Amino acid sequence: MLLNGLLQSSASESLLLGSTFATNGSITLGESVKATALANLHKIQTAHSGSNPTINIPECTIKTLDIATSGGTVTATGDLTFTEELEVNSGTTFNANGNTIALKTLDNNGGALDLRNSNMEFSVTGSGDSCDFGGQYGGTLLTGNTTITGHSSGNKTGVYARAVGNFEVVGDIKFLNIQADGDGDLTVIGSVIDCTAAAGAGLRQWHHTLDTQQLLDADEAGDDDLRLTKPALDNALELMTK
Repeated sequence: MLLNGLLQSSASESLLLGSTFATNGSITLGESVKATALANLHKIQTAHSGSNPTINIPECTIKTLDIATSGGTVTATGDLTFTEELEVNSGTTFNANGNTIALKTLDNNGGALDLRNSNMEFSVTGSGDSCDFGGQYGGTLLTGNTTITGHSSGNKTGVYARAVGNFEVVGDIKFLNIQADGDGDLTVIGSVIDCTAAAGAGLRQWHHTLDTQQLLDADEAGDDDLRLTKPALDNALELMTK
């Protein structure tokens, strides 16, 4: 699908990209219309899986992307902007693929969100933005060299990171407010800049210099290890006392 113009839809119509599209098609946008070609569509919905599970989306602006069918993966091949919502449903994957993802709302309903070597920015709007990593429906968050930035210091983005999901960001976060819903709980291995946590929510920071898979152990017997909860330390590391 090559676009050098604009696609538009009504307030309820969706552009459906299915398995046939994943097998035989691709999205190519003219350089001058990357910000506008798909921006007026109500929603793009993917319904692909099977032997060709990946749809690549180039740099563009979209209102809502709904990755709907289990087994399907959407991979960004450029910076993406979602002015309404990115929805990642059960059994699906969104791969930021080293790009910057700007959006208003993230809704992970049990899928996998791969933000490794990528940035996520809630910079689209100053109100109504939210970040739901999931947990209630079994969502997965993959990070490493990741930066997640809320809207601003004065208007922090609410983050839903339910404790059951054991969510961890390896990288940096900024301008986020961890919500108490579902015993909100987020571990960060990296920088935490101007972030808050609601009463009843947990936000813990570990620095890059600490291996969170290590245990402190003063001898080799292994019977008196010091274990810290979330993350733990590995008894393979011994403290030399002489």
